[in-house]
Amino acid sequence: MTLPEDYINRPVRSLQTMLQVLSNVFPALLTVNPDGIYGETTQKAVRAFQRFSGLPETGIAEQETWNSLASCYLCHAPSVLPPEPLRIVLQPGQEIAPGEQNLHLYLIQAMMAALAGRFSNANPPEVTGVFDAATKKAVLELQALFGHAQTGVIDRRFWAYLARLYTLSIGDGTTSASSDAAFASNRYLL
Repeated sequence: MTLPEDYINRPVRSLQTMLQVLSNVFPALLTVNPDGIYGETTQKAVRAFQRFSGLPETGIAEQETWNSLASCYLCHAPSVLPPEPLRIVLQPGQEIAPGEQNLHLYLIQAMMAALAGRFSNANPPEVTGVFDAATKKAVLELQALFGHAQTGVIDRRFWAYLARLYTLSIGDGTTSASSDAAFASNRYLL
């Protein structure tokens, strides 16, 4: 969870943003407009947070208050802020090859498993984080579908196509169960 980029090197605005977000989670906290001015409203909001957190109520965001606020924000902001999109990008020339272990393989294998739920002729690998024989077979099948050279290696191009197929087939989480019928006619696309 990050603050907007234009808040970097603007600690007052960052403080106010964290207080504003947390006021949506905890009604005992006061709302504040992130205007970058440490005025009376910000001091009152800091005092309310200090009281809420059992800290001395000074209205000053010294290091202990800042650390407590930042920790609380990191813990609770995901419950009220929209999720951050995943921005996984394989670098040019980067490859994941058979036999390797890679944390991105968990996501790649899970995406292939989800696609198998949409396409009956897909053969998903187990989600293990290891580029095993079943994963290689699934990669080769998808490379053929994408019209790529069948190398059995996951590279930047393969990742881009897999991510796009996943989004087109599974969606972004905003579709309802009724949209599943739209995919019924495409079950043999793969």
